[in-house]
Amino acid sequence: MDDRSAIEAAAQRFVLAPFRDRFVHEALRKPARLMTRIAHQIDAVFERRFRGGSTACPAKAPCLFFDLTGRRQSTTWGLAMDLVRRGGGGFLLIDASGRSFFAQAEGEPPPTWYAGDA
Repeated sequence: MDDRSAIEAAAQRFVLAPFRDRFVHEALRKPARLMTRIAHQIDAVFERRFRGGSTACPAKAPCLFFDLTGRRQSTTWGLAMDLVRRGGGGFLLIDASGRSFFAQAEGEPPPTWYAGDA
């Protein structure tokens, strides 16, 4: 699955309906803008049922990793989660199939996160 397909699949599964098209557009064309939203307005992006959730995505699974600068890179879930654990917030992970995600707002105390599997 290519990046666009993974992002579109994740949007359909996890993102609030009115924001899905904008999510895809920003993830592909304006990732820094999307990451600002996730860092500061995460509750306006993802469905509430995923707040504080978890995912069972395997560490070796390929994923897209977005950081607060808006940089998008392909990596593995495990390596991306290592970066998340270092702190700071403002992260988005989407597995290569679009069936799992993890997103974290920016801030201290520990930030708000959303996660889930479909």
